[in-house]
Amino acid sequence: MTKRRKTILFAAILLPISLPAALVLAEFILRATDAGKLRNPVLEPFAIALDGGIHRVSQIPNLYWELAPNQREKFQGVWVTTNSRGFRDRDYGPRADAARVVVLGDSITFGAAVAQDEAYPQALARLLNRRRKAEVINCAVSGYNFIQYAVNYERKARAYDPDLVVVGLFGDDVLPPYVPREKSAWLWLELHSRLYLTVKRYLETTSLRLSAAQEFQTHEANMAGLNRVIQFVNELRGEGRSVLFVLHPGLDDRERPEDNAVMNDVRHTLDLLRAPYIDLAQVYRARGGSLSRFSTNPPVANPHPNALGHEAIAEAIDAYLQAHPEMLVRAKKEK
Repeated sequence: MTKRRKTILFAAILLPISLPAALVLAEFILRATDAGKLRNPVLEPFAIALDGGIHRVSQIPNLYWELAPNQREKFQGVWVTTNSRGFRDRDYGPRADAARVVVLGDSITFGAAVAQDEAYPQALARLLNRRRKAEVINCAVSGYNFIQYAVNYERKARAYDPDLVVVGLFGDDVLPPYVPREKSAWLWLELHSRLYLTVKRYLETTSLRLSAAQEFQTHEANMAGLNRVIQFVNELRGEGRSVLFVLHPGLDDRERPEDNAVMNDVRHTLDLLRAPYIDLAQVYRARGGSLSRFSTNPPVANPHPNALGHEAIAEAIDAYLQAHPEMLVRAKKEK
């Protein structure tokens, strides 16, 4: 065998061994240096199957998925019980003499990774009932954005006939809805491999820099979400219902929530509408300490509050409603 053929044969044998070893080494280095942060697979709403468990494909246009009714099982490490309408709450009968509040939102409001009675809608109900009869219904669903909030209200939650609608908003909620993805090897890598996610983010960032059209589409998507906020506020006012927005920051001490451009657009829009809102970044800071101490997964960047965070949110809403008791009284419908 010639020297050249030996070299080729050696390379052919070495390559299948060295390439996986190099990939494993790169993954190890990224983890050792704490680079290429992963999304939390426990809290990733699209790593779940929609053909069983507490979630299912929704037949309502633009909703995409929903909670299956009358289910009880563990999800994100905690027990989740859904009612007959498919919400993480108990069943409620017709309106009686109690003030009624519907809370819309995503996994933050839903109560990702906290017990059902620790989520802030349930905590708020306990606080309100110290002073008056009140029912607070948690209608949040993990992964929803604002367009889905509105559809969720119009097609499902409106049937509760609330006096007040509380809307939890996070920074990505004015973007278009996510489309649920089937479980696959690519999704597993995205959730578990820092090397894969680092390369994926680099390619996406490079593509965004090179494509002005992509940036324009992102801007247009935000505007569509903000326009839906305007439409929704006017819709509720036309029904004689009050609305209160709760703005959720990322619980990451390396970031400044006030620098989030999308949330600044949201604040500006709500100010123009004269729609009331609570800025939770200020609420958390008023309690002292780091933002991450209110998170379910510190110090990893994670917007999901722990039980302490949900308690702070409920107390902030309760304090606001004590100062504005008229929000729990149905107004006359606008003509």
